[in-house]
Amino acid sequence: METVIASILLALSTNIDNFAVGVAYSVRQVKIGWIANGAIALLSGVSTFLAMTFGDWLAAFWSRDLAQQIGSFVLILIGLGTVVNLLIRKFKTADSREFYIQQNANLKLSDAVILGLALTITNFGTGIGAGLAQLNVILTSVLSFLSSLLTIGGGFFLGNLIATQFSGRRLEFLSGLLLIGLGIYEFFLS
Repeated sequence: METVIASILLALSTNIDNFAVGVAYSVRQVKIGWIANGAIALLSGVSTFLAMTFGDWLAAFWSRDLAQQIGSFVLILIGLGTVVNLLIRKFKTADSREFYIQQNANLKLSDAVILGLALTITNFGTGIGAGLAQLNVILTSVLSFLSSLLTIGGGFFLGNLIATQFSGRRLEFLSGLLLIGLGIYEFFLS
């Protein structure tokens, strides 16, 4: 049960920025179709699988406890990096995701792949950390795929409501805190 909870937290923390993307696209009236959303989610699931498999391979060279501690430490560092990066960017006006956004349009599949790659590159280190922490690779990859579908779709669906109450930066901050919490959980309780 602990592995399921950790995998759910990881999937949500690595895809919460997708929610902010869904919100941003919705506010700008850019439609994210099922194919585009599926392509982004597929990239999320595959990158999680590859990164965790690599992390599992690395863990074979260390004891289970050492690998789990290193993986937990990596997750905490990535979470801290997310929070620190967000605080640094707080004073900048342009959000990097806006590069992919064009108002009153449909998101093309090619643009969805570019966006999906941009979103998953940042998750690769997290996947390696999760693999080192010995989380279940298949379960976490499937949850990452589903979480991506839900967060982009949910963000798009609730975009207008959420955009008036929460900023994408607050959601990114929450993502960082979830990663820190997951790392602490894996280090001390698992």
